[in-house]
Amino acid sequence: MRVNVAKALPVVAAAMLLLAGCLDSKTVLTVNRDGSGTLVQTVYMKPPQGQGMNVKERTLEQVKADCAKIAAMLGEGVTLKSVTALQPRDGWKGYQIVYAVADVTKLKVGYVPPMNAGMKTDDDKLLAFEFQGGATPQLTIVRPPIRMGGTQGDDDDKGPDPRMVQAVDGMRLAFEVRVDGTIAKTNATHVTEDKTGVVLLVEDIGGIVKDREAYAALRALSKLKDPEAIRAQLKGAAIQKYVKFEPEERVTIQFK
Repeated sequence: MRVNVAKALPVVAAAMLLLAGCLDSKTVLTVNRDGSGTLVQTVYMKPPQGQGMNVKERTLEQVKADCAKIAAMLGEGVTLKSVTALQPRDGWKGYQIVYAVADVTKLKVGYVPPMNAGMKTDDDKLLAFEFQGGATPQLTIVRPPIRMGGTQGDDDDKGPDPRMVQAVDGMRLAFEVRVDGTIAKTNATHVTEDKTGVVLLVEDIGGIVKDREAYAALRALSKLKDPEAIRAQLKGAAIQKYVKFEPEERVTIQFK
C-alpha cells in the first residue's frame, strides 16, 4: 500500500516520499565562512509492512552505493563522505549520512534528501541558497512555497484516511541550517539556543494525522501566503505541538 501523503500535508509536499516504509529524518546543513558546508542526515526507517510488502531490506553497502549516486543529484561539488549504520531503534534501521558541499549555492536539496537514487525532488520543491563572503558572511535561504495537491473525495470533516494514519505512524521530519560561527543578525523565526543555527522545519507527521483538529489546521496552512498569517496559524494550540515551520520565504543569516 502507498499513501500519497504529499497530497495531504502541505509541508510534506516538498518531499517526494515513497511510503512503502516510514521515515524519521533529521537533516542539518552546516555552512562555513567560505560558502562550503556539510550536509548530515540522520534517518531511521521502519521496515515495510502490510499485505504484498515483500521488500528486501538494503545492506549497508547498498545504502552507501545509493548515497554515492544521490550525492551527484544534490548538486555540483557535492560528494559522499560517509554512511554509518546506527543502533536499531524499536525495530527501525538507522543511518547517518554525511555529504561534503563545495558550494552551498549549488546545493539542490528539499526538506528530506532522497533516500535512494530513484527518488527525485522536483525543482519547485527545493530549498535555494545564496551566499556572500566577507568579515560578516551572509547566508540567504529561500524556501519552496507551501503547496497541497488535494485528492478527489477529500473531506476535512472526516479527517485523514485510516490507511494514512497507519502508514505514517512514527514519521517525523526536521531540517536545520547551522553556520560555522555565531549568528549576528537574522530574520528567522526559530533560532537555536546557542545562536549557531535556525530551524526551518520540525514536523511530527504521525502525530498530526492522529489529531483531527491539528490535521485540519495544517491543511488550512496551505491557503496562506502572508508570513504573519502563517505565524498566527502555527501558534494555534492544535498545530503547535506537532509543527515548527519557518514562515519567511527568504531567511537571511549574518554570522561572525
